[in-house]
Amino acid sequence: MRRDGNRAKAPTQLSVDLDTPKKATVNVKIGGTKLSIKSDRDPRYVTELADYIDEKLDTLQKAAPSVSREKLMMLISLNVAEELFDAQGELRSLKESIQVAVGNCLNILDTAEDDVEM
Repeated sequence: MRRDGNRAKAPTQLSVDLDTPKKATVNVKIGGTKLSIKSDRDPRYVTELADYIDEKLDTLQKAAPSVSREKLMMLISLNVAEELFDAQGELRSLKESIQVAVGNCLNILDTAEDDVEM
């Protein structure tokens, strides 16, 4: 206790978590609507993502001007999900091809090693 009878306040402690990336606010526009997005990703990358969606929305709005924005955004979501699934399938296929190629290379090396030992 202090002389005036009040308790002394504990000093404020500042801590810094070095493992937590800093989040920045990135301002983007999609379909004319301004959005503020907090992200730990590079702001240029976040802007690129928003521009990608904005371009898709613009294309669909021109093709189907009477369709509501909500429905267009659902279609865009499905389209982007399809792109993601296709890319994941291609990645799996590439990984499998690499595993087969590595296996073939190892077999060749084993055969070459056996030939040298004879």
